[in-house]
Amino acid sequence: MHMSKSNITNWLTGDRDIPLSRLLELMNYLDDDLFRYKVAEYLCGLRLLSPDKVSIDIPQTRYIEACKEESERKALQDQVNLIFNKPSESITTDDIQLVNNYLKQLSEETDSENSMKLSIVNLIKQWILDRPQGGIVHESYSES
Repeated sequence: MHMSKSNITNWLTGDRDIPLSRLLELMNYLDDDLFRYKVAEYLCGLRLLSPDKVSIDIPQTRYIEACKEESERKALQDQVNLIFNKPSESITTDDIQLVNNYLKQLSEETDSENSMKLSIVNLIKQWILDRPQGGIVHESYSES
């Protein structure tokens, strides 16, 4: 990739910032999902990986999953509302199947939201553990 050992060392030690083009080249060259998440964290300033760096069970990823489940449920919402307003004697087998599918989507959405809540609770616990004496660390805003 035409990268000198000294350049890579400087990037790893923080002596120099890695140029964006080089970082993206390296990411594509390595073709590793974990590294892609680390690059995304670096570029966006968001934590996308859990502290154990193995799973992606954190609020941001759980939020995306919950939004997907909500979207799938909402896609059925109008049809289900029409069925709910039908008289019982005009409900068809297809209507029942659609409402059952809606119920399944609603359950999956609820499970995703509960997973997101648990992920947030775990993140808060981790924040507390990472702080000295469980306190909140305030950053200094002095001039550099």
